[in-house]
Parts: sequence; structure tokens; C-alpha cells
Amino acid sequence: MSDSLKNGKKDMDMDISLAMEKIVEETIGHIDVVAPTPINKKKKKRANKKANKKEKAVTPLPTKKEVTAPQDKGKEVKQEVQPKKEVQLFFPNAKSELKQPAESKQPEPSEAEGQKSPILRRFLIALLVLVVIGAVGTYGYFAYYYRDKFRPGTYINQIDCHGLTVAEAEALLRQRVEDYALEIDFREDKKFIITGEDISYEYVSDGNIEIILEGQRFLRWIAGYIKGDYMYEVPESITFDEAELRKQYEELETTKEENQENPEDAYVFYMHHNFEIIPEVEGTKIDDSVMYGAISNAIHASERSCSAEEAGAYIEPVVRSDDEKLAIEQEELNKLVNASVLYQLPKGEEVLDGNMLREWLERDEQGHYTKNDEVFESHIKAYVERLAEEVDTYGDDKEFKVTNGGIATVSSSGYGWKIDQKKEIAELKRNLEDKEVLEREPIYSSREFSTENNGFGDTYIEVNLTAQHLYVYEQGRLVLESDFVSGRMTRSRWTPPGIFTLTYKQKDKVLRSPVRPDGSYEYESPVSYWMPFNRGIGFHDATWRSSFGGTIYNYNGSHGCINMPFKKAQALYDIITKEIPIICFYTHDYKVRNG
Repeated sequence: MSDSLKNGKKDMDMDISLAMEKIVEETIGHIDVVAPTPINKKKKKRANKKANKKEKAVTPLPTKKEVTAPQDKGKEVKQEVQPKKEVQLFFPNAKSELKQPAESKQPEPSEAEGQKSPILRRFLIALLVLVVIGAVGTYGYFAYYYRDKFRPGTYINQIDCHGLTVAEAEALLRQRVEDYALEIDFREDKKFIITGEDISYEYVSDGNIEIILEGQRFLRWIAGYIKGDYMYEVPESITFDEAELRKQYEELETTKEENQENPEDAYVFYMHHNFEIIPEVEGTKIDDSVMYGAISNAIHASERSCSAEEAGAYIEPVVRSDDEKLAIEQEELNKLVNASVLYQLPKGEEVLDGNMLREWLERDEQGHYTKNDEVFESHIKAYVERLAEEVDTYGDDKEFKVTNGGIATVSSSGYGWKIDQKKEIAELKRNLEDKEVLEREPIYSSREFSTENNGFGDTYIEVNLTAQHLYVYEQGRLVLESDFVSGRMTRSRWTPPGIFTLTYKQKDKVLRSPVRPDGSYEYESPVSYWMPFNRGIGFHDATWRSSFGGTIYNYNGSHGCINMPFKKAQALYDIITKEIPIICFYTHDYKVRNG
């Protein structure tokens, strides 16, 4: 190539560089651009010579210039324009470089400085590459690690499975599953436990754990650290011995028939002087099929508790307290038979109230009550008759404990309880019609003086006709005793046994026999103290006798009366009243002769 062509090409390169420098200077100002690669010394010298030759051709930039901006007509505004920043450009492919203007010429970078920048750049690039390779390698390592393990935050049935294989996770699950116990809750706060060991309870793998691992995609292991925990619930596949479970169920205390209480329906009951609704009783009666099924299902589901209440295993009452029919029944009964009579009886109490009276009413198919007066009165009569049968003792034999020992059986022909049924029926009818609530005794035509000591109480007169001796007790204390002579043992003169009470008592009485046909008396005996108790038989003094007791009565007995010494008769007179029972009895067999 000729020198002229070479010089022309160099000039063209210089012109292009100057043009580019000017463009950059006009747009972004002066910039020092350092060549990215070191410059050959020979080339640098030639470039410097070329630059010196052209130096005069480069026009320096003005430092300050005035320009006129167009404004309103007739006016001119001078505007100062700042000098543009000098820009130094270097183009790697250019064969020359621009020389800095003299006023802003910068020192040339040394060869060492030129070499430093690319070394740093290479170092940073290499470091970045190493970091990227390390990150990729680490990620790949953990991806490989988690190819057969669960990623972080994995919980299966509340078991932390992070980093575990399927086999290891199933081993933990098996350990927890086979450490199984079912708590069964019954009413009355009764609890029982059936353990896994009791029923041969075992874990069986069903592949669900492996499916979870496959679904996690091991290349996305880092999601476990970013997204948080992964909670999985899978059915725990198990097996157990049904025969052993049935045996365990039947041995539970609450499932045994004898320990169960049947439920009771709510009902209307008379209490507190009114008909009230008594709530139902739930009871503890169990439907075995329901209860056993609930337990079996709980074990199949690996549940740890089972409630008989929640399972609906209890047999429930049919009628509950909120039943509308009960409310209607309560209202009707309160209108019809709201009454109560509490009887005070010799042997205790008996109540006649709405609970019995409701049975005397008529009830239709819809359960409504009505009162039929004729039927109701027949029930009143039947009730009083039954009451008399239970209470009356009039005329019945009674046992009596003798003072000197032994038991005597005494006829009570004139003593005992006896209800006046006619008067009692009328009184009870009135009580019920008036809906009275009261406490009283039945109306008696005869009564005993006490309900203690078989009706004799602790105050009585004991007349032992065999021993011919009497005892008088007051409040259980012996206050008087005496020998006596009773009637001669013939049909017309003997003293019959029995339980009697004083008819009356009188002083200075003349005792006479029945009148003879001729108007005379067989005997006339004046006495100072007369106390009859059995028609013409009574206690009295017998001053004409010199001795009492023994067997006198057999051959020289009285006409039936109890002959006593004067002072004893006097003392008895002061004690005896109509409220003291007189018990006459023989302790041995006796024979009454004719005559």
C-alpha cells in the first residue's frame, strides 16, 4: 500500500474519533476513557507523532459564548452558555488515539495500572462462577439427599418425618400405632381402657406413606424451608383380633346386665299437695350392638377415645318431661282429685292422695280424665272397708307377756280397734269433695289405749286367774299387787278371761244376786269400793273373807267378781280409770264345771 493511502486511512480514523468525541461531548460531557488493554509502545509513539501533526487543525472549544434566544418581538436576551466538558474517548479498534487539549491533559496510565483492571475483572468473574457452581452443587446434593427422604417441615399424623425414609417413617408410625389404647367413657363418670396388647393390635403398611414421598418431588426440597410445615393425615392401617375385642367388651363392668339401670319415663305424680311432672330417668341400660359397633369403629379408625353417650348407645326413655300430653294430664288431675288425707293408724301411717285417687277416675282413649260420681263413691266405700280390715283388732286374741314369765293368749272380746265405717265413709267423701289436705285418725267405734306392748301400753292391770294374783302398772312401774279370790269354776259363777276396761266405779255399793221368783236375793253384799269392768263382774273389797289367793276359787270362789282385801281394793279404787286396760287370763288349762 502506498504512503499516501496509508496516511489517508489514518486521517480518516482520526476524523472519526474526533467526530465521536464531539458527539459525546455535546451529549454527556467530558469523559476520560481508559483503554481496557495495554498499548504497544511503538504504536503509542507513532500515535503521538500523528497527534502532534494534527494539533493545529483541532480548534479549541470556546470557554464562553453568547447566543441570542428568540423572545418577544423587538427584544433580545443575551444568554450565557457554559463551556462543554471535554470528553476523551478511546475505541479499542481505532488505530490512533486523540490527544487531550493542553489545558485538561491527563497523565497517561502506567502499564501496571492498565493491567490491574482486567485482572480484577477476571477474578470477580471467576469468583462468581465458583459461587454459582457451589450453589448448584449444594442444591444438587440436597436434591440427591432428599430423593428418598421427606423434605423439611413434613409431618405425618403429627409425627415429624423430616429427613426420614419411608421405612423409617413407617417405623415411627408403627411404634406409635401399636402403643395403642382406647379409653371408653360411660355415664356416672365411669372409664375403662382397652389396650392394643389386649386385642393383638398391629400396624399394616398400605403404601400411603410412600405416596406422600413421591408427591413431594425431591428437586423441590427447598420448598420445605420456604413454605413452612406440610401436615399430612393418613388413615393408620391396622389389624386386630375381633374375638379378643368381644371378650374385652363383655368383661367391662358397665356392659354387664346386672350393673345396668333401666331408663324410666317421665310421669305425673302427686306430691307437695299438687300434681307435678317427675322428669325421666336416663338410666344406664346399653344397646350392646350400638356400643360394640362404636368401639370397633373407633379402633379401626385408630381413635384414642370412645363415648357411649356420643355414640347413642344408651336406651332412652320413651316419655320425657316436655311431653305435651303430660302437661294436659297434670292440669286435669289438679282439677279433679287435688286432695290428700294422711291417716294416723295404730301401726303407722297411710296416705290417700292424688296418686291413688287418679285411679278412681275414668280415662278415655285420648288419655283425658273424667269423674263419674257413682264410680268414685264406690271406690271410697271399698277403700274404707279395706282400711278397716287392716286396722280392726276388736275381738281378736292377743298375746300378753306375764309378769312371772311366759306368754298368755288373751281373748279381746270387748277391746281393740274398730273403725266406724259408716261415719268414716261420709267424712272421707266430704274431705275429697272439698279438696282438703289434712292429717287425721279414722273415726273409731272402739279403740285400744296404746299402740305399744301389743295394744296394752305400759299402764295396765294384770289379773292372773290361775295364780290368783294381780299387778297394777303405771308407766311401766309396778304400783300395786294383791292376792284375790275369783269366781268358782262353774258355769254360773266363773270369771271369764278377756281384755276389759272399767265401766264405772262407785263407793258403798250393795251387790245383789239376780232376783228370785219370790222377789228375794240369793245374796246381798255391801262393799265400800265397787269397780265393774265386765257387766256384773268387777273389783271390790270382801271384808267377810279372811284369806285370799291360792286355790280358794276352786271350792269357795265368788260369783264371778274379784274379791280383794279392803286396803288393796281401796288403793286400786284410787288408781283405776276407764283408760287403763284390764287383762284377765289363765296361764294353764282350766275346766269349768256345770252348776
